[in-house]
Amino acid sequence: MCTSKNPTPTCANDSAIEPNDTIQTAYATPVAAMTKHLLYDGLAICPATDRDFFTVNITMGGQNLEAIATTQSTVSLSLLNAGGSPIAVGSPTNGGVRAYAPSLPIGTYFASVSAADKANYSLALTVTP
Repeated sequence: MCTSKNPTPTCANDSAIEPNDTIQTAYATPVAAMTKHLLYDGLAICPATDRDFFTVNITMGGQNLEAIATTQSTVSLSLLNAGGSPIAVGSPTNGGVRAYAPSLPIGTYFASVSAADKANYSLALTVTP
């Protein structure tokens, strides 16, 4: 995790999912299509201007999508529709931020994570009936 004790925080190496800086280059997750829950650990907003996008393809209408970003830093989390418009904005939780969108129609959705400064985080994506 990025810490204030270190003047130049070390960012996690999330190069395996990069580039995922736009909805066009979002990291395609198997959430909904192959699994109902997945945790991505060792992610980073680095540099501070970075923004990470993750694709979730809802395959059955009426499913709920939840994203939880866990971090020791401050991050913003949103769920977006296929056009990139927010459908749920994250709220602070214990140790992170949670965004939840209920009863979604079949379609493509995105989880978007950003920060005002460098930040390491984990992202849990869950689809429920």
